[in-house]
Parts: sequence; C-alpha cells; structure tokens
Amino acid sequence: MTERLPSTNAYLTWTKGGNEIEDRIKAAWRNASNTQGESAALKTDVALDQIQQNLNASSVSFEEWGVLLRVVLLTQRRASRRPQVLKQTWQ
Repeated sequence: MTERLPSTNAYLTWTKGGNEIEDRIKAAWRNASNTQGESAALKTDVALDQIQQNLNASSVSFEEWGVLLRVVLLTQRRASRRPQVLKQTWQ
C-alpha cells in the first residue's frame, strides 16, 4: 500500500509548494512510462535528479521534505526496474 500511494491522485503533501514538487515527480513517472529506450531512461534520471536538487533547495517543511524525498527515491527505484514496472501506470 505504501509503495502504491504515490501513484494515486491524492497528494501526500499539504502545501502548495509540496504539491507542485509532487506534480513534477508524477509527471516524470508518466513520461518514463510513456517512452522507451536508453535516452528516455536518461531523461527520467535527469528529471528526477533535478527535482531532488530543487527539493533540497526548497523551503518546504522538514516533514514534507521527508515525504517528497521518499517519493523521489521510490520513483527512481521504480524507473530503474523499467521492464517490470512500466506496465503499472501511475495516474
């Protein structure tokens, strides 16, 4: 359940800034699931790395930062297991 929650339409964060970062993470996942090949994998990695850097520089609370970091890491993990995972759509 915990691993699937980020793939729902519900937000795990509670501020506008947190929601915006969460939207970017979900968009990176959707792009990964809709494209194939090594260049797509590289673009997803770059996008998630940029999101993580933005998260580290953001002013979200420590609690939201922890939630978002876990979502980024989970998304990176799922994206690295592409063949098995990409069939599962994150909405």
